[in-house]
Amino acid sequence: MARCSFFAHITEDSSYFPAGFQPWDRIAQEGYDYLGDYDNGRDELSQKIQVGDSARLSYDIKIETNELRHPSDHLLVRLTNGAGEQLAVLQRYSDADAGGSRHETAELSDFAGRTVYVSFLVNTDPNLRTAFYLDKVSLEAGDSQSTPRND
Repeated sequence: MARCSFFAHITEDSSYFPAGFQPWDRIAQEGYDYLGDYDNGRDELSQKIQVGDSARLSYDIKIETNELRHPSDHLLVRLTNGAGEQLAVLQRYSDADAGGSRHETAELSDFAGRTVYVSFLVNTDPNLRTAFYLDKVSLEAGDSQSTPRND
C-alpha cells in the first residue's frame, strides 16, 4: 500500500476514545488509514490544499461492515473552508457500499484558485461496526499546491 503522510486524523468524543485522541497512527506505520470501526463515533481526515485549474482528488476506498440494516454508518468526502463550513460533498458512502477495494476520483475544478480543506468525515451509529479504509490519496494534475504526497 502507498504511504500517505499528510492528513490529520482526529477522533471526536465517543464511548471508546476521548475527544482529540488519535488512536492509531496507521498512515505512518502501515501506509493507509481507516475511519470508523467503532460504535457511536466521528472520525475525520483533513488536509488544506490550494486547488489548481484542472485538479482532481484521487483515492482508493474499501468498506467492511458488520451492519445488518443499511445505511447505518456514513462517510462524506467533502470540501470545507477554513472555518470548517462545508462547501461541497464530493462523494457519499455508507455501510451499504461495502465490498472490494475500488479507485475513485472527484473533480475539483469548480474550486480552482481557492484554498480549501479536503475532508473524509465518518459518522458511525451505536450498533455494529463499519470500517472505511483509505489508501493512495492524492491530488492530481492542474496547478494544485499542497503537502499531500504518496511515498
